[in-house]
Amino acid sequence: MIGDLLAGFPVEAVPDASALAPHHAVYGLLAALVVIATVWDDHRHREPLTEATGVLIGLFAFLLVWRWWPVVGATLAHVGPLATLVWMWRPGSAWGTHYPGRVRVVATGAILVGLDDIVEHAWPVPSPLDTGWAVLGPRVSAALALVSVGAAIWALQTAPRPTADTMEDTT
Repeated sequence: MIGDLLAGFPVEAVPDASALAPHHAVYGLLAALVVIATVWDDHRHREPLTEATGVLIGLFAFLLVWRWWPVVGATLAHVGPLATLVWMWRPGSAWGTHYPGRVRVVATGAILVGLDDIVEHAWPVPSPLDTGWAVLGPRVSAALALVSVGAAIWALQTAPRPTADTMEDTT
């Protein structure tokens, strides 16, 4: 059973025959990078470099590696974003102690959007977002996506920012 599943990994040698075509893996991971960038200089010596690296690995693997080396590309496309999620949600992380919680939730949502497409192209399973698109139709799905993006922007804009009093000075 597991051997059969792994023998066909990834299901698509090139996602949708073109990794450069519009994919929500690309949109989700790019959005995650933007969210990570919003907290980059909030606390000195606590930049989210590990998280950005994980997302960049996933994006690089999806766009540039998967088409030439499908197993390596698909594996790295999974590992980068998943490692980022584990790092962000581990106990004691800066995301839990220094950055606003809503920023972590928005970054997690963006990464999950990217992983949804990665899983769809790598495994023989339907993805939740594509299933929702098929069930709800393009208009309702687009409206829900627009509301979700608006809520994410609102969450980022209204998140508490550090001040000179709350920032640590280690110089």
